[in-house]
Amino acid sequence: MNGEPLDWWLDRVNLLIDMMRDVDLGGAIALDYSAASLSALENAARDRLADPAEALYDDQQSFTASVAAYLGEALMRVGGGHWDWVADADVTVSDPLLRQRLTEHRWHIDSAGEPDVGGFPIIRPDPATGLEVLSPTHLLLEALQSDGGSVWLNAYEHWKQVVQDYAAAHSGWMPFKEHTLADGFFTAPPPSAVLDYWLARMEQRFPDWAATTGGDWDHSPDSINRLVALVLRVTPTAEALRDPANMDFVEGASYYLGEVLRRGCPSRWVYHEFRDEGDPITANFKLQLNDDEGDTGPFHLLSLAIKDGDPGPSRAYYDVWVG
Repeated sequence: MNGEPLDWWLDRVNLLIDMMRDVDLGGAIALDYSAASLSALENAARDRLADPAEALYDDQQSFTASVAAYLGEALMRVGGGHWDWVADADVTVSDPLLRQRLTEHRWHIDSAGEPDVGGFPIIRPDPATGLEVLSPTHLLLEALQSDGGSVWLNAYEHWKQVVQDYAAAHSGWMPFKEHTLADGFFTAPPPSAVLDYWLARMEQRFPDWAATTGGDWDHSPDSINRLVALVLRVTPTAEALRDPANMDFVEGASYYLGEVLRRGCPSRWVYHEFRDEGDPITANFKLQLNDDEGDTGPFHLLSLAIKDGDPGPSRAYYDVWVG
């Protein structure tokens, strides 16, 4: 169903998630679309809503909508797809009172042009996966009715496994997610086998790199100055930084700086196709904030440090990144 209800929903998806994070949860849960965040949020929802019917009360509509928005966005980051709006989610609900409330339900979250309509936001996964259409609102109700505490995690893991199985049988395929405001200003890059291979190789080789460069690399912010000072000694020029003979050292330094940044602020490694002429492939491996509001490149930061001849700006950038 296209039109007013769906447009209204898409305009608010990011606002609902931000409001839940800051107001309803007080920042207690990192809403990074991970499996762990779904488990934590499901427990929080159980604590807040003792009965499934409460999720449809007027004073809980904002929270319910926010949970639905987050569930949908989290699952689509695994299985791809897009939002849609349906008058009837066509989900069996055994409780007659709850079924009646769902039939009569109207969304009232704010006063900014809300459509006076019923129905529900749903997610339609990438059709290649064969995954069924899902109503996050009903997934919330299912969790509240369940005795266990892993309804959302089970759904997430199921979607993830289906996608992995399909991708394994169809080389080069990856699920497509329609961009929403919850994805932030930067579109999330697709998964990258090149990046996955590089990260696995760097994790395996890092102990040797650390041992040959002085050890005691504890991923602390204070270690950044020591790292950049080392880079300035080993590769004091842009040419030395790009010299294939120094590739192992530069890769290890870039990986370490990236891991410091990743630990400092919710972010993940991504692969960007573009890099400056003459730069090694290491320049394609970047850090992107989990809310997709910004990214940075460890190799690029090291390049700037060499240009300036000063470790200080790299350490200062860390404070900007985590702030």
